[in-house]
Amino acid sequence: MFGNDYEKADKAFDAGDYEKAIKFYLKAAKNTPWEADIPYYIGSAYYNLGQYDHAMRYFKEAIQKDPQHANAYNSLGNALIEKDDLEGAVAHYRKAIEIYAEEPVYYSNLANTYYHMNDFENVINVLSAVIKQNAMDDDLYNTMGLSYYYLEMPNEAKNCFQKAIGINESNAFYYTHLAMVQKQLGEYTEALQNAETSLQLDPNQDNIHETLGDLYLDVEQYEKAISAYQKAIQFDQQNEAIYKGFGDAYYCLGDYEPALANYGKALEIDPSWAFVCNMIGKIHYLKNEKEQAREYYLKAIKIDPGHSVAYNNLGGMATDNGNYEEATGYFEKAIELEPENDIAFSNLGFAYLRQKKYKDAMDCMKRAIALNPDDGDYKMQLEQIRQEFADSL
Repeated sequence: MFGNDYEKADKAFDAGDYEKAIKFYLKAAKNTPWEADIPYYIGSAYYNLGQYDHAMRYFKEAIQKDPQHANAYNSLGNALIEKDDLEGAVAHYRKAIEIYAEEPVYYSNLANTYYHMNDFENVINVLSAVIKQNAMDDDLYNTMGLSYYYLEMPNEAKNCFQKAIGINESNAFYYTHLAMVQKQLGEYTEALQNAETSLQLDPNQDNIHETLGDLYLDVEQYEKAISAYQKAIQFDQQNEAIYKGFGDAYYCLGDYEPALANYGKALEIDPSWAFVCNMIGKIHYLKNEKEQAREYYLKAIKIDPGHSVAYNNLGGMATDNGNYEEATGYFEKAIELEPENDIAFSNLGFAYLRQKKYKDAMDCMKRAIALNPDDGDYKMQLEQIRQEFADSL
């Protein structure tokens, strides 16, 4: 129908010679100016050459000639992605689906666009519409699993990653993602097994060593955590989370100098990390460097006024100095921010005790016991308060 020029264009296109293909498609178009497929293939050739503006022009021409050309809408969506017009891409993918709802690629493209927009609910909605018809597409399950993960729906995410692995057991990233969500669920043994499987399949992943380090930290295998983080940092020397992991591991080992050094590196990369400021303060406190400790606790609060742990730590320092009224204010603020903080209630109870406010002290200790009934120290402290109260009468 199209003649010899069209056949030559197709051969050149299939061979990856897109400039030659464009030349012959343009010749073929002179004989069939009404045909929508020719501008569509010219647009596809320009797209493959990375010339997205030209590609968009010809995709639009194909749509003008055939408003029901679903592939042209889909391909125009792809070109808009390259131009960082995600909203425009969504509109064109949806139009492609409206015209021809049986093509799974359109749904995948739409879901991936929503994913890059962090619109995870729409990712799930789109993939749910096609995943039953494409039950052996592991990538769809993986994308849906990641969306559930970011929506903090770990059980649903776990189910998706397990299905992806069931279809394709050789993809290392699926095991990494499953390990991440199992960590979230507190299934540390299973998570470690999957992370180690992922590492065996692909040792060059940029995040698997960090994931392993985090897991070893969770199960209190601190030396192994440090070893994993040492490998992780080779892939990304500007990753503040890895330095924080180093700091946590060294802190748990009681090795404070490297802990401080690594927390310091994390803070250099992300100066707004209140947790790290608090940990630096805590180490200075343990080293009896009280001024430095106070400085970092206050810095943590300045960064994050809702950081209850730093208020509790400041209260502890005030208690050490005999400033019980000041300590009371800090502990009350910690409880205001975190009403279920049994430690803050216990500390506040002690501060009230030192001010001889026995009823308030007993109320605080009762609240601490209610929040954490397994802590025998709280019951002993309550008895101490009762005894001192009785002796004061």
